[in-house]
Amino acid sequence: MSLFKYIFLVIRNFICNFHYLGKYDLSTNVEKITSSDYSDLLQSILQCKKQIICNYYNIHPIEAAKYNEELNYLNSIDFIDPFPYPTIKKSPKVHVEYDSKKSKVFVNHNGKKLYLPKGWSKETATRYYLRFIERENILGGNFTTKTPHQYQSNLIHVDNGDIVIDAGAAEGLFALDVVEKAKFVYLFEVNEMWLDALNSTFEPYKDKVSIIPKYLSGIESKDCITLSKALPQTIEESYFIKMDIEGEEENVLRACETFLQSNNKIKISCCTYHRANHENDIPLFLKSHGFQTEFSDGFMVFYWDPNLNTPYFRKGLVRAIRN
Repeated sequence: MSLFKYIFLVIRNFICNFHYLGKYDLSTNVEKITSSDYSDLLQSILQCKKQIICNYYNIHPIEAAKYNEELNYLNSIDFIDPFPYPTIKKSPKVHVEYDSKKSKVFVNHNGKKLYLPKGWSKETATRYYLRFIERENILGGNFTTKTPHQYQSNLIHVDNGDIVIDAGAAEGLFALDVVEKAKFVYLFEVNEMWLDALNSTFEPYKDKVSIIPKYLSGIESKDCITLSKALPQTIEESYFIKMDIEGEEENVLRACETFLQSNNKIKISCCTYHRANHENDIPLFLKSHGFQTEFSDGFMVFYWDPNLNTPYFRKGLVRAIRN
């Protein structure tokens, strides 16, 4: 068993059995546990994970040579960062306002309103938005030295008239950024917190946006839907498919081979960091169906994976195109 998996199991068992503490009066014998204690514990675990990675490459210098830039950054900070690159420029001032009618804050994104969940403060909304713009670079902009989570490139991007599929839409920033170019947009999201915000964000575009409250998946069920089932039958349309769906990406692709073999023009931007095998298996699958592929630059450290193991660094996403 890897150390990462061991730590994950310890934390999971602690959380699952935490309710038993309520049966006992610990106030006379044990100091009360506070939220800061949990924060300190989490910080210690993340520091431990970072140290494991750095120590491994200290004793494997040949392997480390491939990740010099990433390791130098991790060694320069006190925590583990999934995007192991320094920020080299800042975003312009973020404008956040409160909409009293919708009881939600929104960020002004290029003149469009990106709503965030009810109860969020302006400060929380600002930090969240800047995370995607400056650290994750999902929309580009070169805010860090490398951008492993950038969905579009000069070769593979949303064009005017594309049908856009955003699977794992969350707050909908990517879709909002391209909605005016798109012929139609399908958003797949199941989290109620995000669904409420998405409905507010895309209300001005309701004639060209469909929000589907299901998981995009490789199977059909009450909560899941396949791409072939979700989309109308088309020929000679142009699609841009963005997927960030917690490791289900390969299953979705394999379940829609008929669609991939159709006469439609298809572009794909698909996350590969959730599973260790995806940066190999997904490009091979796409190439077997006639796609030209490219990786985003740089690597990610997906430290949430309890099975995270060497080489620790993973490619963030693969982009693919077939005309």
